[in-house]
Amino acid sequence: MPTLELSSLESRLWEAACVVRGPLDAPKFKDYILPLKVFNLIKAIHRLVVDKEQDQPYLISSGERARAIAEAFEKRQITSQQALAELEALVGEYHDAVSKRQESDLSSEGFGVYWPLQ
Repeated sequence: MPTLELSSLESRLWEAACVVRGPLDAPKFKDYILPLKVFNLIKAIHRLVVDKEQDQPYLISSGERARAIAEAFEKRQITSQQALAELEALVGEYHDAVSKRQESDLSSEGFGVYWPLQ
């Protein structure tokens, strides 16, 4: 099997990106990709909240915040970059909540009350 050098791989990946991008300039392409990333992240957070809200009620407030971010984004009150930053912060808070919940002696419901108030 022939080996592929890094420069050759980078060149092929760039060519593939150009085919996908089509006639758009590379800097303009982000105007299409970033909103897709925002909607995909919102969808993933929503799915996580719906799937786990029974076992992890502290996620409900995260779902409500994700919905507020989505609304602001859809109304063009925030940019794609701002929405991504806020959603990424929300995901970070989720990971913090999960680790704090594991360290806590509180019941799932008790932690669900505690977490949004801290």
